Amino acid sequence: MHLLTPVRGPILASLALWAASGAWAQSGYTMATLSPPSGGQVAAGDAYDLTRSFGIDAQGNVVGPARYPNGWYFDSNPPYLRKRYDYHVVRWPASSGSAAVSPTKLHKAATWSFMKLDVSSSTNKVLVYSKTQAVLDVPTLKLGAALPTMVNQQDAKLVNDAGTVLWLARSTNDGGLIGASGLSQTLPSPDASGIRPRWVNNLGTVAGDVQLAGESMSRAAIWSQGQITVVDPRSDRGSRGLMINDAGMLLAESLSITCFGSNCGPLPDSQGLLANGVYQAIVPTGASAGATVQVQNMNNLGQVVGYASTDGSTNGRGFLWKDGQYRDLTTWLPSQGVTLPVGSRIRFVMAINDAGAMVAELVSFTNVATLVRLTPKP
Repeated sequence: MHLLTPVRGPILASLALWAASGAWAQSGYTMATLSPPSGGQVAAGDAYDLTRSFGIDAQGNVVGPARYPNGWYFDSNPPYLRKRYDYHVVRWPASSGSAAVSPTKLHKAATWSFMKLDVSSSTNKVLVYSKTQAVLDVPTLKLGAALPTMVNQQDAKLVNDAGTVLWLARSTNDGGLIGASGLSQTLPSPDASGIRPRWVNNLGTVAGDVQLAGESMSRAAIWSQGQITVVDPRSDRGSRGLMINDAGMLLAESLSITCFGSNCGPLPDSQGLLANGVYQAIVPTGASAGATVQVQNMNNLGQVVGYASTDGSTNGRGFLWKDGQYRDLTTWLPSQGVTLPVGSRIRFVMAINDAGAMVAELVSFTNVATLVRLTPKP
């Protein structure tokens, strides 16, 4: 049975659903550098990719990708001697101070080739993309069997703490889940021309969107226990479901028809949080025409991190959105006891845990990127 139920709610300018949470009763933050391996590199987050390359657990341990040097090779075009790297899943241990922290190898995922990760919210599971795709169980350091070929040929996107993998078939506009046992389930589709699942939480609930027959714009949707619910965060516009946390809060993207000359089509006009039927857009402070927001992660209290540009330029900065308020971390952190190097900025925030600790990318005035952990003081 497929349940197709529009859910609509008013748009409010302010929201205080989470203001009473004690998770933010801290006196400031500390910032610690997450150092790269000796002679190696840390791949920072991608502002345009919703996969979670880094994760931070409840204690503040960070799991993510790193490249370790393994010899040299000659690149003939142009002639150049280059370092060769192996890709590893690594962990930076939790710490309470600001001293730099070095990583520990967990799993060698690829030799001399590309690797990409998705790290579950607890960091206990890591979906490893390389020549094949498989789930790494971090506590035991055991790599599961390669995902089915049909998924490898499509797109395995995310893994939750139970080891359930969300996959998307772009060519056929469908998708589904693969349980830890290896059984695959295709998500139900209503009377629609396609579905696009984008996120799975730790309860197995999926967020994404559907293209309903006869409509020009997609609608955000939630899949739960074999049923699909179409959600309209803004009833006068199209939408996409981007993320859903374990509390059922949905991060969504609002769409409107935009024209460039004679070419018209649906484009995002805001990203925001839908909770208890109320949608609130995330608006950067000082935003002007062309402002962009790219959410990257959300914890179970509805606190959101990501990247934003107030004017649509490439000089955007990382943000924290909590209690309905937007915080540009570059300008806000100094008031929280964090001294940023002169001319630097927090360019991107990749992960946040329920205690409010974050993994971010700090960029110097010479455009050198450093991975950092921001930890709330008790």
